[in-house]
Amino acid sequence: MNQAVFQDFNFGEDIIFTYGPYASILTIMYHPATDQLMLWGSFLLAIVYSMALIYLATGVSYVWLLLIALFLLVPTFRDTMFFSLPLILSLVIYRVTLPDTHPRKLSRQRYMGIKMFGLFFSLGLLPAMKGTMLVLVFGNIALSALMLWKNQLKSLALAVITAPMLSFLLFWSIAGQAWSALPKYLISLEQIISGYTEAMSLLGDLEEIYLFIAATAMILVAILADKSSRFFSKSFLLLTYVLFIFVAFKSGFVRHDGHALIAASAIAISAMLLPFVNRSKLVFLSLFLSMFVWGIIVSHYREVSPNVMYASMAGRYRNAWHGFRIRVTEENYLNEEYDNSLAKIRNQFFLPAFEGTTDIYSTHQAYLIASDNVWKPKPVVQSYSAYTPLLAELNDNHLKGDEAPDNILFIIEAIDGRLPALEDGLSWPTILNRYSIQNFIGPYIHFKKRALSTSGEEILNKTNIVYNDVHILNNWFELPDTEKTLFAKVSIESTTLGKIYSLLYKPPQMRMVLLLANGEKKFFRVVCWFTVKWNFGNPVIVHNWSPKL
Repeated sequence: MNQAVFQDFNFGEDIIFTYGPYASILTIMYHPATDQLMLWGSFLLAIVYSMALIYLATGVSYVWLLLIALFLLVPTFRDTMFFSLPLILSLVIYRVTLPDTHPRKLSRQRYMGIKMFGLFFSLGLLPAMKGTMLVLVFGNIALSALMLWKNQLKSLALAVITAPMLSFLLFWSIAGQAWSALPKYLISLEQIISGYTEAMSLLGDLEEIYLFIAATAMILVAILADKSSRFFSKSFLLLTYVLFIFVAFKSGFVRHDGHALIAASAIAISAMLLPFVNRSKLVFLSLFLSMFVWGIIVSHYREVSPNVMYASMAGRYRNAWHGFRIRVTEENYLNEEYDNSLAKIRNQFFLPAFEGTTDIYSTHQAYLIASDNVWKPKPVVQSYSAYTPLLAELNDNHLKGDEAPDNILFIIEAIDGRLPALEDGLSWPTILNRYSIQNFIGPYIHFKKRALSTSGEEILNKTNIVYNDVHILNNWFELPDTEKTLFAKVSIESTTLGKIYSLLYKPPQMRMVLLLANGEKKFFRVVCWFTVKWNFGNPVIVHNWSPKL
């Protein structure tokens, strides 16, 4: 992502991924071209986060503020910290709109509109860091504006709406992004978000999910049990918490590996923020249960001990001081370290210089970026993320257009046990038709663009349709016996129940069994809530669908 900013690629057009031009704030990955964006963006978010927490702590024991400050220093996913910023701002709105007689009421100060504008201004940076944060940001802005409008604070409601929009446009321009690419960026995010659940899901420990749900239920019960709030205020608070926890749940348990730490940290922060807005006696029980759940889940992935916690906290301050010192006293240190890192990558896998532009399939972009070649990636830069028809077509059309790279380094790197031809499979006919094989470079095939070619789509249109039928899942069916290469387009429709299940959690993984002509069976996972094209290769293939829904 940093290299894309350096090469003036437009996000949404030239580059499509979960990250945006300010990805370095979240990833903490150094690049000379994005270092200033990372530093100043991080500084803005740190200031707003601190100010919002201090403002929220007005009239509440500062013990709770200290508890959150300490928790943010322990090992946790950075995503959770950024996720929690919209929640904290919404909690400020909740307290501002409480009745004057309420003990948690935040009095409206002078220049309140300017202060709200400044706090919500920072939210425009989050979708520019990681596009999937757009759901959380948009949801909290909508709820907060509605709450303010309902309480006749219309000027504050307008400030809450306009501030993130203006800041997003400003940050977008500062990063060198064309405004014309902005609609495409938002459209591509819809594709990335909608296809993620089914395509990227991984199974994990169900105990963690049950514990998370139990802690969530306790927090929501504590909110409902607070009799000091009116119905509308309580509904706003409940919806704000549900939105935050739901996004954390999906982020942590769809791809259920170390990502579960996102959900664990989120449930802990949710409980820690309760004392700032809730006076129910269940607050302490919610906090105890949430911290217990956090500890259990974290222990499955990392060591949880006083020594580890202390080392993490000390490391945060030590790293911050180190970064400040070397930027002030050693001007060229970071650039030299960056060059050394590129040299290590080149030593790990050396690529010769090719004439013209080059792309690499499927994932190891660093090999190409570190080499002496001109990086010209496909729009969906990582093949495993081209998991919807539109995303796959964007990569295929890129190869058919004038901006197609002159060289392609190709290797099959299917993730999660997927059918290999799902990794940019729609582009395979185009590659085979428009490019010619030159040689092998390590495990990679080197393709070079031909001077004259016919599009792969035209070839597909000219091929004979040898089989077309409707089948029931979990049944074998045999493809025609032919010596020619077969390309299969398989459309699978999910039921209404399947769609609801996918929205709330994730669908069961669908599998395919291939029976080859030599009797060998191959078992693969398939991503199939949408239409895809697969290149099966050799003839006489029998395959089986075995879904749960």
